[in-house]
Amino acid sequence: MKMSFILGNGFNYLIENIIRSIPVEQIPGNLHTDQAKLANKIREISGLWARFDNLFRDLKGNYPHLSDEELIRMIYTVLDFLSGMQGFEKVLTADQINQIKNTFNFLLIDQIKEITEEFRTHQEDEGYKDLKRLFPDFGQSFNSLLEQSEVERCDFFTTNYDGILDTLMTYPDRRGFLSVDGFGAIPDDPNYLKLYDENLDGIIRIFHIHGSYRFERIYGTTYKSRSNFYNNDPVIIFNNPELKEELIHRDTVLRTYLHTLEHSLKDSDKLVIMGNSMRNEPHIKQHIKRYFNNQDKHLYVCSRNPTPVKRELGIFFNHTIHERSTNGINSIANLIEFIDEIIKHAP
Repeated sequence: MKMSFILGNGFNYLIENIIRSIPVEQIPGNLHTDQAKLANKIREISGLWARFDNLFRDLKGNYPHLSDEELIRMIYTVLDFLSGMQGFEKVLTADQINQIKNTFNFLLIDQIKEITEEFRTHQEDEGYKDLKRLFPDFGQSFNSLLEQSEVERCDFFTTNYDGILDTLMTYPDRRGFLSVDGFGAIPDDPNYLKLYDENLDGIIRIFHIHGSYRFERIYGTTYKSRSNFYNNDPVIIFNNPELKEELIHRDTVLRTYLHTLEHSLKDSDKLVIMGNSMRNEPHIKQHIKRYFNNQDKHLYVCSRNPTPVKRELGIFFNHTIHERSTNGINSIANLIEFIDEIIKHAP
């Protein structure tokens, strides 16, 4: 059996709720932040995506004569231009480069960088490390589910920009990830990782299909930062649902990830949508319609209130959509049991 997951921000809020539900006596003594503070950090991370929408509204207010489509195209055109700014250092003076940058300040590109920097700051402090300390066995427990049910491959496609899922999907007793994302080392460059086709194979795979605070575009190519440092040109897809796929195809990594989503849906037996309303994902829905609207495949929608998600997909779906409420999940054990039930469910 092969499985695919599509995760949204609701997954992060689920993890936050689990953290808040842990009895005090079960909190490990090696945490650097207290329980409430850690849960609040998860909520802060989960809410950062909304800042991009606020930014877009501000820009729209300053340029009301532009349509949403014109404005979003303009933003990404400038981002593409800035990704190659380093090359101008060989032919222009520092003052000339600053003048060019100042010309584009009306697009508030720096604000996009600031929001991305907040994602990075959350990783830099003890938040992610404490998440690992609190749930050291999640990755191994999940992997055991796959082995017990003979799941050949499990793919996660997340629309989140953060690293919460990646942090959970790690080994309990040593550093390293249980999952792969296609990135690998670059000879003679200790700062960045590059996407290699041969690194896309794995039993557990995680793909940030709308970008990540660690994805940086340099001379038109997207790399992943190896260390946790400031991102000069973040790769983030936000706003205007109808333009998302076009913007994804402009990026070297996200384009590959979207193609991987297509192949995964084509090959998977089960698809689990968890914590994603699907309201703003027309490009994902069309691939679900194309590859998963089949009586031999099984679709599960999981959220606190799964019925609206089912309606969102039901407009084109001809087969049963299985609803699963996440309201009763108050511990990692509950979450593992919840996923196990779906894996073993035989419709």
